[in-house]
Amino acid sequence: MKIRVIDTGEGTGSWNMAVDESLLDSELPVLRFYTWDKPTISLGYFQKSEEANLSFIRERDLGLVRRLTGGKAVLHHRELTYSMIFTEEFIPGSVIETYRAISVCLTEGLKALGVPAVMMKKDTGPVAAGNCFESISWYEIAAEGKKLVGSAQTRRRGKVLQHGSIILDWDRELIAGCFRDYSPEEQPASAVKDFLTEIPGTETIREVLTRSITEGLKADRTDSELTGREKETAEKLDRERYASPEWTLRR
Repeated sequence: MKIRVIDTGEGTGSWNMAVDESLLDSELPVLRFYTWDKPTISLGYFQKSEEANLSFIRERDLGLVRRLTGGKAVLHHRELTYSMIFTEEFIPGSVIETYRAISVCLTEGLKALGVPAVMMKKDTGPVAAGNCFESISWYEIAAEGKKLVGSAQTRRRGKVLQHGSIILDWDRELIAGCFRDYSPEEQPASAVKDFLTEIPGTETIREVLTRSITEGLKADRTDSELTGREKETAEKLDRERYASPEWTLRR
């Protein structure tokens, strides 16, 4: 089986989420990488918007978007984001089982970069905090006991969408402003910068992770771009859903 590898580069929060959803129609599995045009909070599909500090987000002109996937909010800043879209038959199993399959691949890639990444075999349980990185779930990736990659998943019409944030560096003051219950003196999560003298370029990280994922899933890589139809679908979703305050603040 082939995997389409797509790098869409920098985008707004609404565009990034719209593209992920548009790729649910891809016939081939997809591995996509992207970044964000400015610091952006993404809320989980079921999350209450008030769990983020909306007044601070508006004052700082930060981005705010609601994901199609569940989980808690994430500040997308100084990171590389990945997404994978595939049929349930491509990586069979439950949500936890597919998390594990993808985490194994990501862990190997991060280790190849020199990061002491491990796949956690525990769940720290639900927390009141609105920040995704305040807790670790089964098969999430950590380094020295602190969460390094935060991922979320959803399934629709026999397709799976999983995307996640690979934190390169932290802006503790900004996180503290976005989440009222976070202290800048604390660091519940880790970042690539904590373990390397120099953060590799996003192209290097992307290539290493692409290799670890394709090899781990025994798939062939095919470099790709968004098709015309995928762009049209993403533009419509961006305009009518993800850029809409009604969607973002629906809960």
